[in-house]
Amino acid sequence: MTNFEEVTDNVLLRIPSYRANNPTKDFLLKYCPLLAKKPSGSWASIPPSFDSTQEILTRHSLIFKKHPFLDINMKEGRLDLLTKEKNNSNSGYLTYFITLVFVTNENALNFFEHLCSTYEPLSFSKTKISLPDRQVAIYKEDNKTASVNQIQLLMTKDDFFDNRYKIVIGTILDPDFDEYYGSQHAVCC
Repeated sequence: MTNFEEVTDNVLLRIPSYRANNPTKDFLLKYCPLLAKKPSGSWASIPPSFDSTQEILTRHSLIFKKHPFLDINMKEGRLDLLTKEKNNSNSGYLTYFITLVFVTNENALNFFEHLCSTYEPLSFSKTKISLPDRQVAIYKEDNKTASVNQIQLLMTKDDFFDNRYKIVIGTILDPDFDEYYGSQHAVCC
């Protein structure tokens, strides 16, 4: 792998390229078909809706013990998909992200550093912040036409288990939804 888009596609379970493995694809088909099947033709604008029913933000999770495309010394991984739901049906998605859980700080730090060293030469813009309780890295590619041109990494201690650490990976880790990434440790930007 030599380009930003390929690396990011593999890290994000090949969701951006619509080449996810079968368990991931089945999960996406159930909760967000838009991410499971490449749309035919071009995107079209949806006319505004006058339905005033409130949308509900729902989190759907798929837990996996082994990353299907990367060799990682982790305890488990989780794909989290934040969907918008209205009138008991899916009305779109807000974001998705991957959380990798590690039994030791050393394993988490090694993989975090591996990701950073992989993205460094591939990125046009790089931001890396080290704080006592977390590390944050944001890498951007200059290619505006790429399906994915940004990746954000957050490494922190697990909120529930003192002896576990996690790395949250996504294209948009929205600080307004820090409760979905964990506790106060997740606010990154």
